[in-house]
Amino acid sequence: MVKDSTILLLQFTATLFMAADYFFDGKQRDRINGLIQRVTQPIHDSADDDMKDLIATAGQQWIGLFLALAFLIFALLANVFLKKYGTLLPVWFVITASLVFLMLLSGILPKLAYFATRIVVPFALAAGTRTIALFLLRCPKGSVFGIGFLILMTSFVCRVLNLK
Repeated sequence: MVKDSTILLLQFTATLFMAADYFFDGKQRDRINGLIQRVTQPIHDSADDDMKDLIATAGQQWIGLFLALAFLIFALLANVFLKKYGTLLPVWFVITASLVFLMLLSGILPKLAYFATRIVVPFALAAGTRTIALFLLRCPKGSVFGIGFLILMTSFVCRVLNLK
């Protein structure tokens, strides 16, 4: 739960950033936006490079990922089949098939966990960072306004988190 005073402080701060048009003349706004963009551009470029590297890594390992997903789907479908028709099959077949599918799952789960922790999660983080940086770089009202807008959106998220 986020305190209402914190939300109010976020909204006040957002108001100050978003009202930068009224506080500064055009030359001052351009200088401040230039400073923010000089800080934001390397973050954007770094996230972009990270995403390209992760896509390349996933492309190199696509066969292993494809096989792991195929085995996972096969094991899940076999599980559904055994649940539905297991009573019609001999007990020894159901036990043997269950053990084979468990071994299959235990063999592919490390590959899927590796892919999720080394590629999917870092890609999602880099994509989020890149999106925010791109917004700040291309905000039509200026980067200062963009920062204020992001702070305002954060306050709205905090307000939603407080709903019961």
